[in-house]
Amino acid sequence: MDRTLNVNVKGPIYGCRYAIPHMLQRGGGSLINTTSVNGLVAEPFLAIYATIDSFQPIGRPGEPREIANVALFLASDESSFVTGTVIVANGGMTAR
Repeated sequence: MDRTLNVNVKGPIYGCRYAIPHMLQRGGGSLINTTSVNGLVAEPFLAIYATIDSFQPIGRPGEPREIANVALFLASDESSFVTGTVIVANGGMTAR
């Protein structure tokens, strides 16, 4: 439990804590924290959720480039009005 909390909770907190002073010095930037769908909902068979395609309503797991494109948008000037929000890119998994 400690390892999970250290990685999933403390990791993003410390990452932001150390990045913010540098961002302030540079006059801006983006903080993008990612999580699995389990940041929003619990599901059965958690240990194997990433390998069971049937959990994805679109019938396939997400491609790394699909998540990278979301992060690229968030890091770009086009997302300058987006603050403190959750963007769900999960192939419809939480729409069930």
